[in-house]
Amino acid sequence: MAAGPAGELTHPAHSFWRLDPVALRRWQVAADLLVHPSWTEARPTVIYEAMAAKTPSLATTVGGIPEMVEDGVAGELVPPKDPVTLARAIDRLADDPERLSEMGEAALQRLLDEQWTWQHHARQVTDIHKEVLR
Repeated sequence: MAAGPAGELTHPAHSFWRLDPVALRRWQVAADLLVHPSWTEARPTVIYEAMAAKTPSLATTVGGIPEMVEDGVAGELVPPKDPVTLARAIDRLADDPERLSEMGEAALQRLLDEQWTWQHHARQVTDIHKEVLR
């Protein structure tokens, strides 16, 4: 990180946004846990991507996240703006690789069961377009 004109921290010159999709997928598959401590959110795509990579999520109970992450099954949920609870959850989960693996498998299964895949989304959009064109 670098300091800006008023001494605030600025983003580094290199960020993960510049990773190509294949490199990003490799990082996601290698991860043991996605930590997503948002204060406000809708339905973050990164959680779907983690699910597809069999990576459980540790996320906050904001927006649509509780609908996505089945607490204790496909990941865990913590209150927003609670760094102590977040840190304890990270420590506990990091010490239990078997549990992380089980939750990762459950996350992928939830993604498939709920049809939260790009293929399903594409079929839905195609069906809507076909209906409109009739």
